[in-house]
Order: sequence, then structure tokens, then C-alpha cells
Amino acid sequence: MRYCNIGEAADSLVKGNVVAFPTETVYGLGADADNDQAISKVYSIKNRPLNHPVIVHLLDGDDLLYWAENVPREAYLLIENFWPGPLTILLKKSKNVISLVSGGQDTIGLRCPSHIIAQNLLKEFVRLKPAQRGGLIAPSANKFGKVSPTSSKHVFDEFSNEISSNLMIVDGGKSMIGIESTIVDLSNVVKGSHPTLLRPGFIKASQIEEALGRKVFSPTEYSPVVSGSLRAHYSTNTPLEIIKEDIDFDDLFYSNKKIALLSCDPSPIALPSCFIWYEMSHDNDLYASKLYSTLREIDLSNFDKIFVYDLPNGSAWNAIRDRIYRAAAAFI
Repeated sequence: MRYCNIGEAADSLVKGNVVAFPTETVYGLGADADNDQAISKVYSIKNRPLNHPVIVHLLDGDDLLYWAENVPREAYLLIENFWPGPLTILLKKSKNVISLVSGGQDTIGLRCPSHIIAQNLLKEFVRLKPAQRGGLIAPSANKFGKVSPTSSKHVFDEFSNEISSNLMIVDGGKSMIGIESTIVDLSNVVKGSHPTLLRPGFIKASQIEEALGRKVFSPTEYSPVVSGSLRAHYSTNTPLEIIKEDIDFDDLFYSNKKIALLSCDPSPIALPSCFIWYEMSHDNDLYASKLYSTLREIDLSNFDKIFVYDLPNGSAWNAIRDRIYRAAAAFI
């Protein structure tokens, strides 16, 4: 793996290679969404199940109808309000979409990232494509089910075994949002179904409802499979547990274990050196921006256990709560 500039990255992508690049949410593993061999490389590198769909990232102003059909009015309302930005819209896929992109489903997730490097990369990629049209799949640049990367160093750490391969990375600094995009399903709205929030993110359900002028519903067992929808996901290497009340530090001290504690608040007492207290934030967006980098730092520091104090009440915390509870589920 090596660093490259946007021109090198776009050229490599057009040739069917995989390139990691930054978005405002997390770093993604990019590949040509019209190239099934390139897409297969991403699935292989991530150890991603073939029935787990990926999101296609588009250049601002791209032709939506190349990728989707029966696009409802609601989709254009959300695009007007939130694109470019951290919102993925699920629609009925067109005949142009490769089955591997959609995980065998009849839907496709589309997103227009706001990160300037992602947009410039897409622009150069499209310019080099023979048809002057295209998109990039870009699932998070990590092994499937693990913590997403928010810096180029995280990507290097994640894929150290692929150092000698053709993987390239465009460095864009730290991803500012730090958690994956919101996903809203509009695939059956034209048939009378409700808009459905399939994955919470930086853009809140209330914002989507305000833009649409109608209620957004929760997913059901019949909702499409999307990234991050498994019960256990975003998992750390270090066992993680959510605690809803104060713990007995004395018991933990005598266990001779190295413990990390994440909380919105500062430490209430002076702790021995085997405890490291991570004060996150009472601001949900700031907490989210620090979450994955903090978990990755802990994983590299030989801790025995991570305790995460339960989050404040309120819908503003739903996206972080979703990530932490799925991370903890891997150890239940």
C-alpha cells in the first residue's frame, strides 16, 4: 500500500484497481461501480459477505437515472437538502447496476459525498472513463464488521497484510464526521410505502422528516439489508461492555486488568494507572467524531476491557448508540 495523489488514484480506479480515499464520514475502499472484477476485489479484501450490498458514491450533479428507476419526488427533496453530504438514499436499482453492488437485492444505495477530495477524485475518475460517467463503491476501509477508519493511518493499520498488493490510498486528513452516513429507504415510496430510516447517522430523522414533510419510520424484518444492519458490527478487538451505572473500581483494581472507560463526563475520582478514562463529550456530534479513533487507539494499547458508560437520552444520540450497542453485541 502506498500514498498517491488524485490523478494517480483516478487512473488506478479506471484500470480496475482498489483505492482507499477519504470522505466526510469515514475512509472508504473505492472501486469502479461498473466493474465487477474491481468490486470483487473490495469484497475479498474486506472479507465481506457477497449478499451485503455496497453504496455507490456519485459526483455532484450526476445522472441519478443511470443508477435508479422509479425515483420518487421525495428523493429529489432529500438531494436538494442534503447532497453533497452524509446521506445515503436507497432506491430501486436500474438495469445498469451490477448485481454484486446490490448484494442480489433490487435496490441500490446512492450517496454524494461532500469531502472535497472525494468529489475531486470522482470528477477525475469520471473524466477518464470512456463514457464520461461513473460512480465508486466505497464501503468503509476496514475488515468486515470491524471499526471503521477515520484517518489514512487507520487504513494502513487495518491492511498491513496487504502492504505488498496494489492497494493505494489518498490521504485527506481526519474524517470530520467520524461515523457512517445516514441511510433512508425510499425504494417503495412510489407504491405507497413510508420512508424508512435504515441506519441513523449525522443527519437526524427529524431533519429528514422536516425536508419531506412526513414521518420517517423504523425498519422492519422485511426491510432491505444495508451496511451496518447486522446485530453485531463495528466491533473492537478488545471486549467492550456498556454500563448503565457506576462500577466498583476496587473490584476492577484487584483484578489486575488494564481497563479503558469511555464517558461523556470527566473522571469522578483519581484512578490508578491501570485505568484510562476517556472523556468524550456531551456534544453528540463531537462524541461521534472521536468515537472510532478512540476505539482504535484502545485496541492498539493492549487493554483487557472497554467499558462505555451509557449515553444520554434523546434521539440526537441514536447514531452513536446504534454503533456502540452493535459493537458490544459482538461480546454477548
